[in-house]
Parts: sequence; structure tokens; C-alpha cells
Amino acid sequence: MKLSGPVSLVLLLVLTGVCAAYLTVGVLDLDPRRTTNTVTVLMDSSGGLMQTSQVDLRGMRIGRVRAITATGTGLAVRLELDAKYRVPIGSEVRVSNLSAAGEQFMDFRPTGMAGPYLTDGSVVPARQVRVATTVSEALAKLDVLNAQIDPAKIERLAAILSQGYAGREREIATLTKALTMTAQLLHDKRDAITRLYLNGQALAENFDGYGPVIGGWAADFTEVLPEAVHLIKSFQGYSYAGEQVWDEPLGPLVQKIDQYLAVLGPDLAHIATALRPSTSVLKPVRVDAGSIIDLLSAVFPGNGTARVTLDVPK
Repeated sequence: MKLSGPVSLVLLLVLTGVCAAYLTVGVLDLDPRRTTNTVTVLMDSSGGLMQTSQVDLRGMRIGRVRAITATGTGLAVRLELDAKYRVPIGSEVRVSNLSAAGEQFMDFRPTGMAGPYLTDGSVVPARQVRVATTVSEALAKLDVLNAQIDPAKIERLAAILSQGYAGREREIATLTKALTMTAQLLHDKRDAITRLYLNGQALAENFDGYGPVIGGWAADFTEVLPEAVHLIKSFQGYSYAGEQVWDEPLGPLVQKIDQYLAVLGPDLAHIATALRPSTSVLKPVRVDAGSIIDLLSAVFPGNGTARVTLDVPK
């Protein structure tokens, strides 16, 4: 069915109005039903913000930047915020990159939701604003850093490292194995190491307050140290003197005496053989040590006076 000209024109006008309303509300974010608050944020630098940059509340979109004007001390950024969102006036304001392409946005990050809140006409001071490094600034700093690097020095450094690793494959493998075993040890003995650390903390806490006492020993150690050093040096000198005396005068003398005794001394084995018949009769003799102790205890009872008992003959 073919529509007539007036009907087609009306439908075209309706479609145009719908598209215009969508572009106004959805794209341009101009909703006539919404109430907004105009807030001014003072900044030292724009950080890449534009008049259409997005404004968020911890990542949630709440408004846009509408104007950026210069002041005597920096910039004044005028924001249009949705009035239904309550933003604490002491919130930190960060200007960060929205994406890797370098699109900047402003994000309010309150530490709590307690008031007072931003209202129409509120001013956020510059001390609450944190501006992140922009992509252009990072690239400029990277370019300056690259300009300071000498390719010849880098090449020499790489050659030195290559020479240092050449022929050291076995040592590197051993080092890698040692590091792996150390990591395994730390993993397996984690509880023991934790206990050792806690015991060390407890020991340090127990020593708390003894610092002045130990520090008072410094004067005593200072006085004793020279005498101790003198004593050690004296012992060292005596050891050297004794070593020379024993090795030179006494050593040969003792050796000579031993040689003379070996020549002049009788054969003890023959003497023992000759005395065996006379000493054999002494084998049955037994000494009763207990009886001797009892006798001495009776004679000397312990009061300092000796006591003697006599048997009177009948």
C-alpha cells in the first residue's frame, strides 16, 4: 500500500523528532527533565581535560565538563553534575586516562558517604585534585630518557654480559638448582621459619628496656679492653718463650737423661722374677678397710677428744 504525500511527511517529521530527542538525551546528555548542579573545580593544570570530558563518581557517570577557564593561579573547570547523586564535598578528585588512547575524565573518589555534599555553586579547591600523567607527557619523558641512552655503551654492556655467561652453563645450572632448592626449602619449612621469626620477635620484646643497661656496660668494656689485650699479648709472649725453652735447652737434656737411665737402670723384669717367691706369701693377706674405719671412728668420735678403751685382765 502506497502512503499519500501528507502521511509520509507526517511520519518523516515524527521520525525526525524521535531521532532528535534520542541525540539530545542519549548522545548529548541534555535531558530537560533532569536537575543539575554546577560545580567549579580549581586545578593547577587541565591534565588533558576537554569541555566534553566525562565526570564519574567512582566509575559511575554523573555529569560532564562544560567549561574550562583560566584564572590568576590556574584553571577553573565548571562541571554539570546530576543532582540526584550526592557527592561529599571533601572527596578526592582524580583526572585519569579513560583509555589507552589518552581520553581524560574526572573521577570523584570519596572516602565515605557522610555530608556535607556538593551543591549548586560549590567550589572544590586545587589541593583535592590529583592529575595523572597523560599519555603525551609519558611519551615525552620516555623520549627524553631514550635520548640519554648511549647505544655504544649498551652494546658494550651486552658484550660484557655475553662474555660473562660464555662457558658458564654448568655454574648457571648449579646456581639455578641452588635457588630452586632454596625456594623449595622455604616452602617446606615455612612453619618453622615463621616460628623462628615469632621467637625472634618475642626475644626482641623481652630485651625491650634493657638497652640503657647494656649501654652502661660500654664504659666498663672500654676500661677492661686494654688490660685484656695486654693479658692476651703476655700469654702469647710466654707461649713463644716456653716453646723455645722446651725445644732447645730442656728437650735435649731430657733425651740425654732418658738415654742414661736406659743404659744404667737395672732390668725390672729380672728383679720381679727374683722377688716372686718372696712376694707370693703376701697374696693371702687381706686388709679390711671397713674395720679400720670403724676403729678410727671409735677412737675419734668427732668431739675433738680421743677415746681409748682398755680391757682389765681378770
